[in-house]
Amino acid sequence: MVIALLAVLGVNLIVLVVLVGSVVSRKRWVRREPGAFPGVVRTVDGEIRGLGPKWHRGYGRWVRDVLVWTKGPFLFRNEFGRRRRPGGAESRAPGRGQAPR
Repeated sequence: MVIALLAVLGVNLIVLVVLVGSVVSRKRWVRREPGAFPGVVRTVDGEIRGLGPKWHRGYGRWVRDVLVWTKGPFLFRNEFGRRRRPGGAESRAPGRGQAPR
């Protein structure tokens, strides 16, 4: 719908082709990342910048204890959320986040 509106407004066809090509290639790249999965996400408790109580479509993947969520429809922005343990404490990789001795 946005592309049709831009075409009606007189935006060059090459600009539209480049826009569509970049979105399609970005989606292909995001889907082929190791461990990537499609889904919807929202926050129920707490706060993650860029995500709220509304559902957001996109692709996610886990990188250690961090959820990297790539929001649709253009898939150009990544949001990061740390995994929390059931007791409410944030999980850490062994040896990370500790003061040096």
